[in-house]
Amino acid sequence: MKVLVIGYGSIGSRHAKLLKGLGLEVYVVSRRKINFYQFYPSISLAIKDNSFDYIIVASKTNEHHSDLLELLSLGYSNSILIEKPLFHKPCNISLDNTENIHVGYNLRFSPVFEKLKLIISGQNILSVNAYAGSYLPEWRPNSDYRKSYSAKKNEGGGVLRDLSHELDYLVYMLGGWTSVTSLGGNFSQLEIDTDDIYSIMMKTNHCPVVSIHLNYLDRDPNRYVIVNTEKNTIKADFINKTIEIDNNRENYDYDRDIIYTKQHQAILNMDNSQICSFSEGRAIVDLINKIEEIAKSKTPIWIEN
Repeated sequence: MKVLVIGYGSIGSRHAKLLKGLGLEVYVVSRRKINFYQFYPSISLAIKDNSFDYIIVASKTNEHHSDLLELLSLGYSNSILIEKPLFHKPCNISLDNTENIHVGYNLRFSPVFEKLKLIISGQNILSVNAYAGSYLPEWRPNSDYRKSYSAKKNEGGGVLRDLSHELDYLVYMLGGWTSVTSLGGNFSQLEIDTDDIYSIMMKTNHCPVVSIHLNYLDRDPNRYVIVNTEKNTIKADFINKTIEIDNNRENYDYDRDIIYTKQHQAILNMDNSQICSFSEGRAIVDLINKIEEIAKSKTPIWIEN
């Protein structure tokens, strides 16, 4: 089986390594010269020379839309995984069939999240508080954070997009959002022109009070969610890989790569039950846009879905 990875940054190289580990024949498209034995400088050349069964779009966020359109214009119709977020802004795109197009919100495949979703299934959920924060200059070792796409608005960076896993898994877990408000923007002394802090409040179909905090600032990284139901208080910690149910802790031992691998296996096995669909990914892009509109307004407002 032949697989193509478009983009060879930190995520693209991870995808390539893991797909090779699954025994697949992996090719890479990169606009810069890289040390990879099956390498193409453009999508068109790769498609011309090969018939691919699966393609991963792991280019810069602002290139996702054009890369997808190019693939489709070249006649490619097999499975596609587009790294999150789907696009850097809402895009007018009309497709006849999006069943084979998926979005890389792989936190859905974390054993901690899977257990959390199982615990709260059927329960009356009263409140949810999600938090994700880590220090941007320490994200990518041996590289200058100021040169990364995360630091550049015109490349689709910013904490709201980088940490949009939280938006996805909450909307997915809580049955869709009904209204939202937010505060956020660029407040720190990091040398970036993107947003570095966001706080969001939502109402969803399954929970009346949802709060989300995202930042590029935590020197001690944190990523967790606390759920209060009528029966339990559950804390799912994605970094420490623990679930606490009313102060009773369960530890989970897994490598970060497993959530990428499980996502790939779901697509390769045509199991769409857990993977983020094109329409779900597009809805998160629209939600991000609404959150930004609210934060830029002079007075806080609620936007209904």
